[in-house]
Amino acid sequence: MRVSGAIVLLLAAGCGGEVTVAADDTGPAAPWECGPGLQRGAPWPTLWRCNDHRARSPFVGPRAPKVKWVFDAGFDGYSSTLIGADGTLYFLHVAGNGATSKLYALRPNGTQKWMTDRTIETLGAIAADGSLYAASRDHLYAINPDGSVKRAIALTGLTAAPVIGADGTIYVASNGHPMPIDQLYALSADGSTKWAFPTEDAIQAIPTVDAHGTIYLSALFNFLYHRLYALSPEGASRWTFTTGEAEVFSTPSLAEDGTIYFGTGKSRLIAVRPDGQQRWAVTVSSPGMALTPPAIGPDGSLYVSSAGAVHAFDAGGAKKWEYGILCGPPVLDAEGTIYTPCGPEKTARLDAVRPDGSQKWSLALPGWIDYELVIGADGTIYLGCAKKSLCAVGA
Repeated sequence: MRVSGAIVLLLAAGCGGEVTVAADDTGPAAPWECGPGLQRGAPWPTLWRCNDHRARSPFVGPRAPKVKWVFDAGFDGYSSTLIGADGTLYFLHVAGNGATSKLYALRPNGTQKWMTDRTIETLGAIAADGSLYAASRDHLYAINPDGSVKRAIALTGLTAAPVIGADGTIYVASNGHPMPIDQLYALSADGSTKWAFPTEDAIQAIPTVDAHGTIYLSALFNFLYHRLYALSPEGASRWTFTTGEAEVFSTPSLAEDGTIYFGTGKSRLIAVRPDGQQRWAVTVSSPGMALTPPAIGPDGSLYVSSAGAVHAFDAGGAKKWEYGILCGPPVLDAEGTIYTPCGPEKTARLDAVRPDGSQKWSLALPGWIDYELVIGADGTIYLGCAKKSLCAVGA
């Protein structure tokens, strides 16, 4: 059955039951969808949900939460999770030394569809045709929905997850081997290289792409200070912003007005205008900030994790509030509720925080590790727990 985006959104907001989001390639895109380069109807098709990296879901999270199920991946590691249009969860579990990895596909009820032992270190995006793009150090993979490899593209020294632009272009960074400089590659779906942009910098974060195809890329220059690049869809430099800091900073996130936000390892939150000029910069806390994009709320508020707390700022850089102890990177739902994993492993929990900084609810978890939270179409929250598991938290 085909379900329009508007109906799905109302169902997800109005009840806690199961909701199916079906891809519809013939009708107009729903307002909440991420763009033509990513899978239609997918609730979470790429890291931090869309290429603007606002970490904001169009669906409402659970109001009376419980742990619905736990999938045991069998060994310690770290992970990221994507959700396809049919509700399939793609869950990457990598051993700490990177020597072995398992890519799982799970049904929404937590049962396994398939698993591959192929060495994959980063999980990037679900393309418009349903292909799953992931990378190892020396290959970019396009994986079919049944787990078979559609295409393996040899690229040496891949350093971050691939990103898919609105026109289907695949962006992936290389750390300079065998060449002496790092490069951002733009690839066609068939694996051919469209262009390569040499940064002369160490690329340590995935690029962010706006609706017009402009690519924002952060990199460490000469290990002395950081740069933020703005590139045209053709790979030409539009401008470069220099921070003056040698600390690693996060993948950028983009606000509706085009402002680019990122955090630094020296716990500064920086706002840059679309023309490359600094709008403002504030010190968040000490020590360092989580190297994830600042989450952006519907009202333009910014949410970042630093020094074990979640910090909220308005769009002008004014501090609004601070929440929690030992809390990880936040994710927002359609009502503006902020979800963050908190606490040490033995007392781990998932907290829901209102936009005013007050606690909405707190749920104990069976152990936790620093995984990105994702939200499904029925409001279920998926996150890593117990170091080797994927937990589903829902109504």
